[in-house]
Amino acid sequence: MLMFVMTAVPAQEEPVMVTTLASSSAAGRGTGGEATFHLRTNLLYDAVLLPSVGVEFAVGSRWTMAVNGTFNWLGDDDRHRYWRMASGDVELRRWLGSRLDALRLKGHHLGIYAAAYRYDIEFGGKGQMGDFNYGGGISYGYSAPIGRKWSLDFTIGVGYIGGKYKEYEPSRDTWNHYVVLEEKNRQWVGPTKAEVTLVWHLGSGRRQKPQPGNREKGGAAWW
Repeated sequence: MLMFVMTAVPAQEEPVMVTTLASSSAAGRGTGGEATFHLRTNLLYDAVLLPSVGVEFAVGSRWTMAVNGTFNWLGDDDRHRYWRMASGDVELRRWLGSRLDALRLKGHHLGIYAAAYRYDIEFGGKGQMGDFNYGGGISYGYSAPIGRKWSLDFTIGVGYIGGKYKEYEPSRDTWNHYVVLEEKNRQWVGPTKAEVTLVWHLGSGRRQKPQPGNREKGGAAWW
């Protein structure tokens, strides 16, 4: 009878330990493993009639990628006024808070970005036209929630913008054409990014419901 008890106890304890470790490992994979998707628009660009739209998504723990674009091609030949610009940029961000804050796009972040521009800008006198300018830099920002599905992101960046552009002015004859005065190289080092971005969080609130004995899953609920 004594020998039966000694052999049965290890047989019961070993499966329990294995099951517990597997459950703990699964809980770790579940936290932060679900991708989220965010739509964004830079209110500063929108305010100067340069509509912008972008997306941001997770690319790793505490890392996101933001891709943005702007477009406006307004012009008035009679008054020689042009406000035309098309641009795009991509930014890799590292969130400085917890993994949960990174999923929510909440708190401080650092980034590195690259951009390309095309523009034609004139307000009745000399104008500037660039077929392709490029740039890049580093950024710092802070994002704060303003609702269950919304947040405001404030970002500044410093870096470099380069490329060729043409200075021109309207001709004085009856023909509505322009005279190129000079072709220049742009070499700018300084502030190159400013954002007050409204962010709409899509896919929020789809985390798993809390389960008994798993506080980590329960703590990952959105907002």
